[in-house]
Amino acid sequence: GEIGIDIQFIDKQAVISKVSSNSPAEKSNLKTGFVIKKVDGKTVSEILSILEAKMARYNYTEPKKNLYWERALMVAVSGKAGSAVNLEVLDAANKPQNFRVLRAAYEG
Repeated sequence: GEIGIDIQFIDKQAVISKVSSNSPAEKSNLKTGFVIKKVDGKTVSEILSILEAKMARYNYTEPKKNLYWERALMVAVSGKAGSAVNLEVLDAANKPQNFRVLRAAYEG
């Protein structure tokens, strides 16, 4: 399942770049521009650490690294439809907020 967001890495920060209409994310009040800090209690750095170790062997460009980071974080946010994901984000005012979002069936 998914929650209906897209993520982009901007200045090494995981930014919500899109919130799909009628998605669990929209219904939970997640907004574009929010910065994801934790997924289910794990920091973004923790989630990406294994990938970072593997990528260190290659001379990837920054855009290619960002693409891999975005995909890895989307996998962490996704899960079984009906299950919940807990996100800690920084909102537009740079204040930490916590969201518990139920994943829905993929509507690709």
